[in-house]
Amino acid sequence: MLLLENPVTDLDGVEVRDAFTTEVLIGGVPVTPHDHLCVFFRGREERDRLLLPYLRDGLRAGHACLCVTADGESSDLVRLVGEPDLDTGLLHATEAKDTYLSDGAFSPESMLERLDGWSTQLLVEQARPFVRAAGDMSWIEPLICPTFVADLLSTRHG
Repeated sequence: MLLLENPVTDLDGVEVRDAFTTEVLIGGVPVTPHDHLCVFFRGREERDRLLLPYLRDGLRAGHACLCVTADGESSDLVRLVGEPDLDTGLLHATEAKDTYLSDGAFSPESMLERLDGWSTQLLVEQARPFVRAAGDMSWIEPLICPTFVADLLSTRHG
């Protein structure tokens, strides 16, 4: 899970880091802008206990949220996140086949370009103060081999 902050500048163009403050907790663990937190879960019930509050809190705060789900689960995620008083219009749920594996194979560069494009559109073009991203990595299991793991672990974001 990832929380990204819109860099805010003052009138002289100097970046001001504390212009927006928000408290974000995932399973009781505090997350600050630009943190990347890997959360392991066992089963959908535990996933939902950790992921749904993260997404709901973000939507309540006006944060755009991206969640990459296992294939076939994006509409279920939107339904699970939704509550009578919660607008899910800022929730973009997509699936592994359309993101991680959209080129037919996993490409760290391609996925990072997609994430960068999504966050740039929201943080820069729409001037949102924060965006949240989360991804279900269950699609990875059949692909695990030494080469794939090395590629995955070498992926770095700027």
